[in-house]
Amino acid sequence: MKWIIYIALAVAAAMMCACDNSKFSIVADIENMGNQNVHVVFLGDSGVHDSFIPTQDNKFGIEGNSQELTVVSVLDSQNKPLFRVAVRGGEKVKVTGDLRKPHEYECEGSETAQEWMKFEKEHAALYDTPDRTALDRAIEQYVHDNPSSVVSALLLVHDYSDQGSDQAKKLLASLDESARPASLVSSMQQLHDAATARPITQLHPMMLCGTTGDFEALQPATSRSTFIYWWLENNPARHAQVSAIRQIASKHGGDVTVADVSLAPDSIGWQYIIKSDSAAWKHYWAPGGILDPSIRDLHITSVPLCIVTDSMGRQLYRGNDIPAAQKALEKYLGK
Repeated sequence: MKWIIYIALAVAAAMMCACDNSKFSIVADIENMGNQNVHVVFLGDSGVHDSFIPTQDNKFGIEGNSQELTVVSVLDSQNKPLFRVAVRGGEKVKVTGDLRKPHEYECEGSETAQEWMKFEKEHAALYDTPDRTALDRAIEQYVHDNPSSVVSALLLVHDYSDQGSDQAKKLLASLDESARPASLVSSMQQLHDAATARPITQLHPMMLCGTTGDFEALQPATSRSTFIYWWLENNPARHAQVSAIRQIASKHGGDVTVADVSLAPDSIGWQYIIKSDSAAWKHYWAPGGILDPSIRDLHITSVPLCIVTDSMGRQLYRGNDIPAAQKALEKYLGK
């Protein structure tokens, strides 16, 4: 599932205020979860909450404080997204599901969270497909049919494939005022501004964290062409993309520098994932995510994203279609 680069935090920030603390709780019972740590991220009244919580016999609990609506993101020990809960202070939410059935979780205790999960479950097959067209159409239909629901805004900001587009902005504006608080509209405007900003056309050396923990320069000018894959989460769609990139790297050998850059919130999950990939190319992590100083001028608003450059760092392709990226690459190489 392609999550927005600003992740849940920027949106949650726009939806909350620093008023009196108000406690919420989430209890989860997930079949086949076993005993592993889950990664929990949300923005509460006191700031960003980022922690690992142990599970025992498929169960775990989360507590926090948020006066207004916030989004709690829960990931497994490999940093693969499990579920998200939209919750506000005073609510006690119970989540159930099966680890082997992603996007099919259910909950009770929060009408907003329940409806959001219901939509995801009903469209589970669409969430992990590289082509987001069908999911986008389903979201647009839901927004049209439910203009007074905050879930419509959540879908646009979290699940719509082009959250910064004019179309997304238009859809958000079509919602009732109660379903789109001014602060959320402001957050969406920031996404739109970022998406429509003119990104730099030539990549310069980027100082990013390498697998040794030291910062290294990713320099497009070290080979005839450079293929960079930007990603956030570990899911079936990413597995297929990594497989396709592996074939590109194998086919073009020394003509192309292949690298991937993770925009994950922490390095522990990133290290675990890339070890399981067994990919021969260079791996990097941008600690600041989309706001990392070394990549900010690229104006990346969503992932996955492929950027192909020539030997001078000039962009030949930018998008999420790997076959199209490969076509641009081979056209430049004359193959």
